[in-house]
Amino acid sequence: MNGRVCINNTFCACAKGWHGPTCSIDIDECYIGICMHASNCQNLPGSYQCTCNAGFNGQTCANDVDECSSSPCTEGELCLNTYGSYACMYETETDGQDFEDVPDPCQNHSCKNNGICWKNGSGYLCSCRTEYTGTNCENKIDPCIPDPCGQGQCKRNLTTGDYTCTCYAGYYGTTCDTDRNECFDGNRPCQHGATCTNTIGE
Repeated sequence: MNGRVCINNTFCACAKGWHGPTCSIDIDECYIGICMHASNCQNLPGSYQCTCNAGFNGQTCANDVDECSSSPCTEGELCLNTYGSYACMYETETDGQDFEDVPDPCQNHSCKNNGICWKNGSGYLCSCRTEYTGTNCENKIDPCIPDPCGQGQCKRNLTTGDYTCTCYAGYYGTTCDTDRNECFDGNRPCQHGATCTNTIGE
């Protein structure tokens, strides 16, 4: 049932998405907030489905969509992909002035954290590095919000911007979403011929 592997009819190693003594209980991935960027989550038998908001895609809606790849801007405009969206930019009209007389809004721009400045009419837009967001790239994206670690603690790597999950006892996996079958991991918690029954998280 549900991809389980049972040993000697005493305990079962469940497939991903299931738990319980006979692997008959569905894990509700939506309860642990697996879908990111405020996307809609639908729990399915042994699985889940995220419906992403505009600007994001992927199984958990974690990936930014490059809207510029579909050329949404009009002729003569430059497309700038931003986190979760995009912007169309155009060169400043000179109205007969010499080009040197037109102020460059990027000359004294406020793009932080190595953001790239683009002219947008008389103003500017900042193209941020992947791990930053905000008008001036002033906000560092926290990969731990929303928390991707279902049954564990998320810790952000300040150097790389990635994260790691430290799982609570009874769970394992990259995002701590898999129940550890203590009856099957070699520790033999039950002695003197007792029958071991795995329970969720214990």
